[in-house]
Order: sequence, then C-alpha cells, then structure tokens
Amino acid sequence: AAIRDEWADLVRAAGAGSPFAHPAWSLTWAQHFVPEHDLEFVAIREGDDTGRLVGMAPFYRRHRSLGRFTMTTVQPIGTGQGEALTEGVHLVALPERARDVLCAVVQHVAALPDSDWAQVSVGDGQGWPLAQWLDGDSAGMIHHRKTRPSVVLDDLPDDPEQVLPGLKRNLRESLRRARNRSKKMGDIAFRSVSDPVDVASAIREIIRLHTLRSEMEGKVAHANMLGGSVDRFLGDAAVQLAREGLATVQLAEHAGVPVAAQLVLSDGTTDYISVSGLDPKYWDLNLNTMLIFRAVQDAVTTGRRSVNLSTGPNVAKMRWSSTVITHHDFDIVPGGRRSQIVHELYSHAATAWDTHKERRRHRVL
Repeated sequence: AAIRDEWADLVRAAGAGSPFAHPAWSLTWAQHFVPEHDLEFVAIREGDDTGRLVGMAPFYRRHRSLGRFTMTTVQPIGTGQGEALTEGVHLVALPERARDVLCAVVQHVAALPDSDWAQVSVGDGQGWPLAQWLDGDSAGMIHHRKTRPSVVLDDLPDDPEQVLPGLKRNLRESLRRARNRSKKMGDIAFRSVSDPVDVASAIREIIRLHTLRSEMEGKVAHANMLGGSVDRFLGDAAVQLAREGLATVQLAEHAGVPVAAQLVLSDGTTDYISVSGLDPKYWDLNLNTMLIFRAVQDAVTTGRRSVNLSTGPNVAKMRWSSTVITHHDFDIVPGGRRSQIVHELYSHAATAWDTHKERRRHRVL
C-alpha cells in the first residue's frame, strides 16, 4: 500500500493491458481473500531499494489439500477465489526491462521456503522463463501449465464516429437490428456511469442481471461467477477503480429499469470488457452487443489504445476482431522429491478439472 501510487504509475508506463495488474484491483482482492501473513508482493527496482520501480508481481501463499497431501503454492494475486473475474493476471514490467524482471521474479519465488511450487503468469510479449534461471537447481523445472488467449480490438480509430464504419459487415448489421428492435420496444435508453457512487449502485444491477442470464434456459450455459464474498469484492474493486477513472458501467434501461449491463475496467491504456448481465426477456434485442459498441466508442473518446474483449475466443468476440493475444501460466517447481510428486498429482487433477469446466461451458440449460 505504501508504494500504491508508484505501482499505479508503473502500470500506466508499462502499458500492461490489464486492469487486474492495477493496485486498485490487486490490493482489494488481497484484502478480501488473503490473510496478510500469506502475502508475498515482489517489487523489482533498478540498483538498490531506492531505485526506479521497473516491475511488480503480487503473490500469495495458497494452502490446499489433495487427498492425504497438503500443499502450499505461491501464486499470483487474483487466482483462486473469484478467478473467473481476474482473467488477465500477469506481472507488470517496463517493456525494455521485461526479461530482467521475469528472471528476478522466477529466482525470487524459486527460493522461497515452505512452498511446494510457485505459479508465475506472464503477459503477451513479456518473454518466456528459462530453466537456467533456477540457480543451480538441476532437478528443478519450469512447467508451462496454461495459455490464456484473449480477443483484442487494437486498431481503434481517432474519432468515435468512425468506430461503426470500421467494423465487420455482419457486426454492423447486428447493431442495426439491435437499434431497430430497441426502437420498436420503446423506452429503451442507453447510458454509462463512472462516478464511484453510481458504479456501486450499477454493480448491484450487474449482479442481479448476471444471475438472471445464468439461469436462462434454451441457450448455451452462461456460468454464474458471482455470489457471496465475490459479489462484495467485485463491488469494492469496481469502486476503487472508478475512483481512479478506470471503471465504467454501460447500462440499457427499459422504462427506467436496467435490463442489460456491462462492466468495463481499464488500466489507463486498455479497456477490458468484464462481467455482464441481461434480463432474458430482452435477449432478442442484442443489447449486450450495443453496450460493447458504446464501450468501444468511449475507449476511443478517452484515448485508450485497445479494447480487450476478455479471455476465451468465441464467435461473438471474433466478430469484433481477429487479433488474439496470449497470457501464460508457468509452474516453478523445485527439485525436491516431495514437490515433484505433489505437483504431478495436482497437474493430473487440474487437467481433469479444466476438461470438466470446458464441457460444461458448451451445455445448454
């Protein structure tokens, strides 16, 4: 917290492309889900402790059980509880120092005591960790565990009025139908809110509408990622980012009542299309497409460089852009026999769980 402003400046200078790397999100997540003694925030500076901050990697210790084994892993803030919300987690580094920062982070977490292994998440273009960095631990290994692809709209025009002409033809047609259907319905109004008080109120509407969408029958299941402590965290994190001018909620209202909502987060350079919600009675109006369109126009107006449509490429996102960037998760596993056995067991269980989640993602209620 003492270097929060310096950390935020680093995020902007690094062009991290992820609001989840911003201290407003990371610190709020830590306060909601992690005892302070389990935190392991790594700040990388040039020279000594007073040097320029060139990298930041917030971690925590996570304690779990797998059968008769207990394990402690060091992993990025945001993974674990509410992970479906923290989609673009990765370290932050000035582009010209990315390799040095990644090396320093790998060596730091590899040397931490009382953990079985560590997860390091790397953003697009931040390099690839090398086993040679493990400082003589010849039995240690670096295991590439997961790739997280995101669809990014990065060819933004200078004028918000030029967003529509620059879109693909089928998307322009979808937006035209959405406008016409909304006019026929009558009293459909669109607005965006960014004041922290208004954002707090709008988040409650997103939670309500997100739950309604997740219960909609006859469509591909839309998992409900919210509930309980995750709701409270999302509300606090969105307000913290709104205070920095980095959170907006796009709303569609019918007769003054919100019927669709889209949360848009930012790191100051890239806007991120986050959690959304929709009243199923308004499905045919394509309101969420309209809200994303308005979010892209706002991104142009505020001078953002790109819009991230979130992880998991699909037909709906690829209509907006064919550009896909990737984040990578790596496990840094020390050479001890126990760590290697526990990591192998966990890897098999994690693969099975990922397959189960992917299968559920395609089911129809």
